[in-house]
Amino acid sequence: MRSDSDQHGAPLATFHQTCFRTPSHGSKRPDSIILLTTARWAKYPQFAALLKVEDPKTKKPAARNVPLHDNVEDQEGANIPALVARGVHFTVCGAATEFIAKILADKTGDPKAIEAELAANLIPNARMVPAGVGGVQRAQKAGFAYTFAG
Repeated sequence: MRSDSDQHGAPLATFHQTCFRTPSHGSKRPDSIILLTTARWAKYPQFAALLKVEDPKTKKPAARNVPLHDNVEDQEGANIPALVARGVHFTVCGAATEFIAKILADKTGDPKAIEAELAANLIPNARMVPAGVGGVQRAQKAGFAYTFAG
């Protein structure tokens, strides 16, 4: 999460929150779903409902990780591969992933198995951390900025 701006002047740290205004579920946010592979999106159609994401190509609930393949809102460079190319690393909140696994398990079974599956299917340059908030705090201590307007 850097406070730098992209070529259009948009702060890089706000890429995700700007492109996906996700609902909060208490302290656990399901937005870490965006850091999962398209294969997981295809397997779990609940992702689109949790994030309220429509595929701009089909105009239906997304069955794929849209910013892993397309620019978001037709903004050049507003996609995950472009961010990875710029050296961005992503962290995925383990607590939120556990929460998401429990939601999915309601329909499909074992939450621990689903949590392990999700952890094994992260996008490039993403890694699981115990709690996302801890990563934000460490980044802020190192001089990075976090802005949320939601």
